[in-house]
Amino acid sequence: MKATTAQKTDLKDTTQTSFGATLLVITFRVAFILTLLVVIAIAAWAGLALFGGLVSAGDPLTLIAEWFNAVTGR
Repeated sequence: MKATTAQKTDLKDTTQTSFGATLLVITFRVAFILTLLVVIAIAAWAGLALFGGLVSAGDPLTLIAEWFNAVTGR
């Protein structure tokens, strides 16, 4: 009785990314960095605005009281 064996096939482990996929990854990274920069800029603006209001009011309690007056309209 003869035993039959299947032919061995070699699979390459390395894959090459296409140019479009590379551009997509680069675009995602640039968009992510720009989004982070915008978030940081907004946070810095909010912090500076809060600090400016605090300096203008004089102390934190006055700032809170004036904020409640502005929101409630009293």
